[in-house]
Amino acid sequence: MNALWPRLCSTYSPSVLEFWGTLLTPTSEQSPTASDLRACLRVVVRNQLLSAIVHLSLLCLNYRLSRPPAYSFSPTIPPPSRILADIVACVLLREILFYYAHRLLHTPRLYARVHKAHHRFTAPVTLAAQYAHPLEHLLATRCPSASRHAAALPRADFLGLCGARAARDEYRA
Repeated sequence: MNALWPRLCSTYSPSVLEFWGTLLTPTSEQSPTASDLRACLRVVVRNQLLSAIVHLSLLCLNYRLSRPPAYSFSPTIPPPSRILADIVACVLLREILFYYAHRLLHTPRLYARVHKAHHRFTAPVTLAAQYAHPLEHLLATRCPSASRHAAALPRADFLGLCGARAARDEYRA
């Protein structure tokens, strides 16, 4: 087998290898059924509702404690340099926090109880990037997003979903 792969690579073009490789790769076991996708959607919606409840609770708590909101509002649009700085700060902070939260979820104690559900989908399904136990969703998805650079959050969330889609597409290739 070790000699076969170099021979195939030297004999056929990458396009031919990709075509036959994707055609011959068994995907019927990996491809989620309609039922799997509905279950995934239910979990993702539940997690988004949980996030909304936590966010509203924090807003109410901040209001009762007379704390200023994390978001800043102004009638003027910030300069592009500020928007870029917020996006960069948000993405960097989020990536660092997500990395360590994800590492924590791969410890033996938390993997089986919490994180294993996230690995249910092995086929490239973008929505499955948000398929997670509620604790994982709060710890690894929402907490890294809760920073003082929250004004950049919608842009960073969009970039995060694009990244999840790209990672899933890369997995498929």
